[in-house]
Amino acid sequence: MLFESDDVRLLCICVYMPHESDASSTAEFQFQLFVIDTLRQQHPDCHVLVGGDFNVDFFRNWNNTVVLNEYCASTDLFPVIHNECSKVDYTHHFCMNHFTAIDHFLASDSLYKNAVKYLFVMHDVDNMSDHDPVCLTLELYVMRLKYSNVKHIARLSWAKASDENISAYQTMLCGRLNDIVTPKDVLLCSDSMCCSSDHLDSMPV
Repeated sequence: MLFESDDVRLLCICVYMPHESDASSTAEFQFQLFVIDTLRQQHPDCHVLVGGDFNVDFFRNWNNTVVLNEYCASTDLFPVIHNECSKVDYTHHFCMNHFTAIDHFLASDSLYKNAVKYLFVMHDVDNMSDHDPVCLTLELYVMRLKYSNVKHIARLSWAKASDENISAYQTMLCGRLNDIVTPKDVLLCSDSMCCSSDHLDSMPV
């Protein structure tokens, strides 16, 4: 969702990331980060806020934790749970015996440093879910706010391609390369003196 005013453009992205179980789930996790980054690059003039179930606890040394930390470092997105205003203890529990913080907000640099005011979790006894809602307060000064839907452009994911997909792509690529007609002038334009012009004239194009 894209929120706009005369003063602020804010891109909000909601996510539900896969749980880490094997290499394919990590590949899917990386693909979803690619989708987020595509949306971010389509709106370079926007503040960015990404929120949802990341299935990553930043205090847990798992592969997806490393992947997400590296992504945040490369894109200047900051986990708000690391902000000094954060009061998050846990966001998910398993039968009230095992507790993790896997629901997060990521904020772009200016939002993180200047607009984040509060981050806390609502532990409500009436909540029947094993996830508790995470609440974020931003302080933005705007005169008027409107919003528009973000259009997502689908892109290929090599991480999800099967061997058959790759083989079909290679076959198609070879066919298209073979269809390219190289002009004779291009072949004649050479600094090399090892070939005579008669030999070049006889080369197929």
